[in-house]
Amino acid sequence: MRVVADLLEVPHMRCIGHTLQNGVKDIFDKVEAVRNAVKSAKAILTWVSTSRVWNAYLAWVRRHHQREAKVLPSIFPTRWWTELKLFEQIVESYDLIREFAASFERGKHLRKVPGNNRC
Repeated sequence: MRVVADLLEVPHMRCIGHTLQNGVKDIFDKVEAVRNAVKSAKAILTWVSTSRVWNAYLAWVRRHHQREAKVLPSIFPTRWWTELKLFEQIVESYDLIREFAASFERGKHLRKVPGNNRC
């Protein structure tokens, strides 16, 4: 878009959303605790989101807790706030996910749940 604006000799003004995204991404990339949280949340999302695991998780939550599991939101690399929504959902569901992972296929996937040293 900048090249087109330059070629057409139209003044260019950066998008405020893009500017905020770049600033937040820089912070996320530089703070080790945030980098680790992002990595852990993405690892949990990747594991739980496979259809076989997700279907087993849904059935397990219904059977053991008589409720519906909350869906983990998708994340978009260019939208930092989607990661915040994922973190919120993982924090809310962490104990359920950890408990499920311990029972799923005799716990062989438990090592894939970041922060599991609390078991």
